[in-house]
Amino acid sequence: MNIAIIGLGNILRGDDGLGIYVIRMLKALNIHYKNVNVVECDGSAICVLNHMQNMDKVIIIDSIIKGNKPGTIYYFKVSIRSSDPLNIEQLRNLSLHDLKLEDVLLMCKALNQLPKELIIIGCEPREFNSFKIGLSKEVKDSLIKIVDLVLKEIGATLQHISLKDHLNWFGKRSI
Repeated sequence: MNIAIIGLGNILRGDDGLGIYVIRMLKALNIHYKNVNVVECDGSAICVLNHMQNMDKVIIIDSIIKGNKPGTIYYFKVSIRSSDPLNIEQLRNLSLHDLKLEDVLLMCKALNQLPKELIIIGCEPREFNSFKIGLSKEVKDSLIKIVDLVLKEIGATLQHISLKDHLNWFGKRSI
């Protein structure tokens, strides 16, 4: 199974950098599995489309604004069969940076590049529209849970103490 883990964000805009920090944490944990691509994207449709091609499963990590308490974790899972009409009602108003997820999926379908499974993991941000490096306390506190969700999706497990050690390492570097 080919899997893409795509982290979206901009680390210069506070909590908007969530997806990038998750990807960097996965890389720091040396998560290397055959057929798993771990990539950072700035949120452009072209970057996301490029990394979704020929994938069976795509996991996208991003800050998601739904108006809930900062640090709230979101998890959406969509099974896709290319022969069926896209049933993405739960994702209809979900926006990932400058692109609407619905539009990306429609482009993938037009290119015959739909993954069989799409997972969106996100977190409600506190700060995302100002120039600030690092995550808010609420989002930082959700980081271990988000990394753990991603690891479970690819069949990997690590001890939480190991994740906490890496979080402390990142904490010294303005996460």
